[in-house]
Amino acid sequence: MPPEILIVAIAVLGCLHCAIGYAAAKVAIAKGGNKDLWIPVGLIAGTPALIAALTLKSPNLKLPSFKV
Repeated sequence: MPPEILIVAIAVLGCLHCAIGYAAAKVAIAKGGNKDLWIPVGLIAGTPALIAALTLKSPNLKLPSFKV
């Protein structure tokens, strides 16, 4: 594989990693997370940060009550 293709592939994957991390930070902040914490975590962790952010519970979430 030519080294130019490898460099481009690494650059593209790095950009995707940061974009996924940014999305994770946006999700976590929307759910009430700390902005100063989630932006670095998102940019460093990428996909695992997105999975963690999606599993956060929103503090404003109101669960329906069912009467039996």
